[in-house]
Amino acid sequence: MAIGDTPTKNDQQWLTRLILAHNAEQPELRRLLEYYEGLSR
Repeated sequence: MAIGDTPTKNDQQWLTRLILAHNAEQPELRRLLEYYEGLSR
């Protein structure tokens, strides 16, 4: 897929899958970031 191309159905499915996987990891990523920055309890 080049810049400016319309995503195919397969591209859309992958994007959706990756977005959902990323969103599912957000709480853990925030927790780890707080730990790294010294903000965790």
